[in-house]
Amino acid sequence: FQRAAKIEPDSVGYRAAVGQSLINLDKDAAGIRILEECLAAEPDNTPIRNLLARGYVGVVYSGWVQDDDGLFYATKRAHVDQGLETIQKAEALNVEDVDTRRLITEKREFLQSNLKRRFRGSIFAGIAGGLLYTAVNTLLFFMGPLYFVACMTPQYALNARIYEGEKTFDETMSGSGLIGALMGAVLLPVMIVFNGLRNFTGDNRTRTQ
Repeated sequence: FQRAAKIEPDSVGYRAAVGQSLINLDKDAAGIRILEECLAAEPDNTPIRNLLARGYVGVVYSGWVQDDDGLFYATKRAHVDQGLETIQKAEALNVEDVDTRRLITEKREFLQSNLKRRFRGSIFAGIAGGLLYTAVNTLLFFMGPLYFVACMTPQYALNARIYEGEKTFDETMSGSGLIGALMGAVLLPVMIVFNGLRNFTGDNRTRTQ
């Protein structure tokens, strides 16, 4: 294909074949660049549009952590943002191929699932601490619910912490037996502030997609 493309450098068909071959050889960036050039030369070329869309889909997880089973995990916000930017390029091509459209939809849904928040903390500390502070002063009834909100962690951040084998302070306290769990309840205000800052500031702040 590369030899043919050199012989006929203006042949979009040959160049597109080279681009696809490079993608098949895991040289995605080079292959995508060639396909983009081909589509720019022939904007109405449906086969090239479809190849380029699939090329974009194939690099959505670029830079993500891959486990032994071949599954990919986002471990930082940039992973998700870059993936969404790439999938938007694929969507903008408006391909007609049903299978390609399905792949694009599946990738977007998975990317967005990594932005969803999930609770990671101590249920016992939240309930016991909430009851404790409500008993001290009924005006502090919000402490329990606020703790559960503060512990809502973006999935990508949760992936990173699990991958690194990290335990939260809340989990450490709860894992120390009844005394540790009770201490966690007493220290509920501290854990609210800690988890809130950790899960809702910096890269983890809530942003509209």
